[in-house]
Amino acid sequence: MDNILFPIERTFNPNAAEEEIMLEKIKTIISAELKMNISSFQRLSLGQNINYKVCTDKEENPKYLLRIITRKGYPSINTLLKCYDMLSSIKMRDLEIVYYDTTSRVAPYGYFLQSWVEGNNGDTEMKFALDSNSWVEDFALISRQVHTIEMPYFGYIGDGPKYESIQQYFYNTDKIIDYSFGDIFKDKFSIWDLEKKGITSSMFITETFNKVRSQAYEIKSPVKSVLLHGDMFPENMVYAKKGPVLIDWDETRAGWWICEIARNLFFMNSKEVFERFIKAYGDESVSMKELNIGIKLEQVRQMLRQLCMCAFNINNKEEIKEKVRGYEEKINLKLENDLF
Repeated sequence: MDNILFPIERTFNPNAAEEEIMLEKIKTIISAELKMNISSFQRLSLGQNINYKVCTDKEENPKYLLRIITRKGYPSINTLLKCYDMLSSIKMRDLEIVYYDTTSRVAPYGYFLQSWVEGNNGDTEMKFALDSNSWVEDFALISRQVHTIEMPYFGYIGDGPKYESIQQYFYNTDKIIDYSFGDIFKDKFSIWDLEKKGITSSMFITETFNKVRSQAYEIKSPVKSVLLHGDMFPENMVYAKKGPVLIDWDETRAGWWICEIARNLFFMNSKEVFERFIKAYGDESVSMKELNIGIKLEQVRQMLRQLCMCAFNINNKEEIKEKVRGYEEKINLKLENDLF
């Protein structure tokens, strides 16, 4: 399409023939590099990237997960390597990248092979249903263990913006959002471009960030930064023989522990899930008012990010503006009201 406002790099979506050639190349490379005989690839339907169960030496049970990255820079293999290294320091050794390639010689955005965690995912069929499944409590307890890894800043692991306090992190929400898109834009992009080009309502971005900054400074309690999983969903909890294991660390970063549940509540506005998580986590050092603010501001960040995505690869300005208006209304309501 011509005159696209914010063009992005293409998503890698190979056809059947291209996929077969790609897998054969990977099989040959892995065999040479790791002296490993891959007997089969089984494609998985879940996830933004292209994922496969990998079996070796004619064994029926998968041994590895192969991930072909479909969008430039997401997930960051270097970030995952640093994350897994930190997890191993607290004896969480379930996840390990055994081979990776960040070049374009096989797939345009690279791929990696990591250990497979065998087990059943938490509540995958009912998604967010509140039943006897204890995934919320399990997530909270594992999070407490992960959060013993303290971070010296708030923000991205490796490259990316980093800030000394939670207030500064939220104060610079625009920079956090801009960086979150990685390398997918063909041209330089900022959320402020939406206001400059008249996509958002007049002064909406300016007024929104003013409100975010004002509420951020209402957080008075000391907040330490820890390693975050960042993607609290039941399907990311695998019940293995040894017990529950957290997988899918693509959203890992350094931040406030309460932000773990913000992403979940962004999609599922459940007071019960919130209360179950808070009770199981057991940290009473911060007031409920401040926890409320933290979740709200993290959700506003996610809403603003989705608002940006309305403009990706579209050349009809009125169509973009119509989609954006819906997010503007939701963001205003979120900032003006309590969480529940």
